[in-house]
Amino acid sequence: MTVTATSAKFPFTGNGATTAFPFTGRIFNVNEIQFWLGGIQQFTGFTVTFNVAPPYGGTVTAAVAPANGVAVLVVRATPRTQNTDWIESGSDSAASKEDAVDRAMNIDQEQDEAIGRAPKFPITSLLTPVLDVPGAGDVGKFVTVKDVNGNQGYATAVPSGSLNNPVSLAQGGTGVNVASQALLAQALGFALWATGSDLASAATLPLPNPLTGDRYRVTGAVGITALATAGIADGTVIWLTFTSSPLFTHGANLQLMGATNYQAGSADIIAFQLGSGSTVWREVARIINPVILNAPKFWRGDGTWQAPSYSRVMGLVGVNNAGTPNSQYDLSAAGIVFLNPVDGSFMTKHNQGVLTNNVLTAGPAANGRDQAGAFGANSWIHFYFIIKLDGTVATVSSLTAPPTGPVLPSTYIAWAYCGAVRYEATPLLVPTLFRGAFARVVGTVNWRALNGGAATVETAVSLVNFIPPNAVTVQIKLQTLNSASAGINTIVYERAGEGATGMVAYNGGIGFFGSSAATLANVSQQVFYLSGAANSQAFIDIMGYTMPNGGE
Repeated sequence: MTVTATSAKFPFTGNGATTAFPFTGRIFNVNEIQFWLGGIQQFTGFTVTFNVAPPYGGTVTAAVAPANGVAVLVVRATPRTQNTDWIESGSDSAASKEDAVDRAMNIDQEQDEAIGRAPKFPITSLLTPVLDVPGAGDVGKFVTVKDVNGNQGYATAVPSGSLNNPVSLAQGGTGVNVASQALLAQALGFALWATGSDLASAATLPLPNPLTGDRYRVTGAVGITALATAGIADGTVIWLTFTSSPLFTHGANLQLMGATNYQAGSADIIAFQLGSGSTVWREVARIINPVILNAPKFWRGDGTWQAPSYSRVMGLVGVNNAGTPNSQYDLSAAGIVFLNPVDGSFMTKHNQGVLTNNVLTAGPAANGRDQAGAFGANSWIHFYFIIKLDGTVATVSSLTAPPTGPVLPSTYIAWAYCGAVRYEATPLLVPTLFRGAFARVVGTVNWRALNGGAATVETAVSLVNFIPPNAVTVQIKLQTLNSASAGINTIVYERAGEGATGMVAYNGGIGFFGSSAATLANVSQQVFYLSGAANSQAFIDIMGYTMPNGGE
C-alpha cells in the first residue's frame, strides 16, 4: 500500500485528564515510537498499540495523564536497518517489497524533519560549509584565520606583561584592594542602588562610611542641621525617607530649597547631593507624601505643610436608641470630614447611615467606648465617628473631648467629633437630640439649673451638670415670679473678663410669670443672675447647647 501520511511528529498539550495520544502512518514495531513529556524522553509509564493493516496508525497510552500545560510529543523513529532478504531465484512477493519501501519512506520523512530544524546556507550560496574540529593539541587555543590551503589555524596566547595587585588605574583597575562591595563603590565613586540600614535622626545625621546604599529611612524626630560627609565622594546623591517629622534647618553646609527650614512629613522623600569638595549637602528634590498632598493642607511660608486642626460633621442626627436608650446612642450624618491625628490628613464620607454606639462595650472598640473600664456616673460622654483606611466607618465614645480626641481602635486612623451627652448613672444617658451642631435635652422640666433663686446681688449659677465643658453656646429659658410687687426685672448673663452680655425677664404684675429665652456663650460652664427685688423668684431651665462639630 502507498504511504500517504507525511508527518513523523505528533504534538499534544496535557490537560490532566487525557491519557491516549494517537498517531498516523505505518510502523512495524512498538519500539519505533518515542514518547516525550516536557521535553524529556520517557522510557516507561506508557504503552504503544498499532494497526498492522490499513489504515494503520496507532495510539500511545500514558499510565498517568500528563499535567495541564505539559508538552506531549509522539515521535516515529524507524531503525536505520534493512531486514528484507531476497533469495536468489526465490519468491518475490509484493508484500515484502512494499514493507521495504515503506520503511525507507519512513526514514526519508524522519530525516526531512531533522534537516528542517538545521541552519542552512541559502540555495543560491556557492559556499561549501566545512566544520573544523580542533585536534587534541589545539584545545584551549585561540582560533585564527585559515591558511592558504583552507586549513583552520590555532594559536596559543603569549603573555605580554603582568598585572599588579592591586590592579592600577592605568591597567583598568582601582589601585586599591577592597573588602566589600560598598568599599569598591566608594573607591570607584559609584552610587550603590540599594537600601541601607535605618538612620536615627540626630543634629548631624550619621551616614555609613562607606555608604551601604543610596536610600535610607530616617527614624525619630530629632532636628537635623547637618549630614555626615566622611568617606563620601563629591557628587554623591542620597535619598531619605522618614517615619516621623524631624525639622531640617537650612545652613551653610545643609542647603535646603528656598533657603527655608523644612519639617519633614512621615513618608516624605528628600534627595541631597554632596558638593563643594565634599563639604556641602544640597537639597535637589523633595517628594511630598501623597497622603499629605491629597489632604486639604496649605503650604506655609516657613516651608511646612499645615492642616486645619479640626474635623467636621454636617447634617448630624443623634438620638438615644429606641430599644436601649440608657446605654446606646444612634448617630447618622449627611457628610463627615475625618481628621487623622497623626499626620493631619483628612478623609471624607457622604450620606452615613445610622450607627449605634454602646457605652457598655469595653474598648477601645468600634461602636463601643475607647477605654476598658466603664464610664463613671455624672460625666460627659463625647461621641465620634471613626474611619479605617479602607473607608469602613464606625463610632466610638470617650471621656476625652477634642482636640485630643479618643483612643482609636486597632486599624482605625481618623475621627470626626459629633458632640457630648450627659451620663448621670450607670447606665443612664440623658435623653438628648442632636441636630447639626445643636443638642436639645428632652424634657426640660427635669433640666433646671436654678429653681426659685432670689438673689439681689450678682450670683453665679453652675451649668456643669447641664452643658459639656466644650459647648460653644447654651440656650436657656428664664422665668420670674413676683409675690409682692410688680414691675421687677431679673437678668441672666455670661461674663467674659470685664464684659457681660445677657437677657432680661420682666414681670409686670403680682403673681404672674415673666419669661424670656436667649442663647448665651458658654464661659466656664456658668451664668450669672440678679433680681430687682427679694420677693422676685428666678427659674433657669437649660433648653440645649451647641457643640464644636463643624456643623454650625
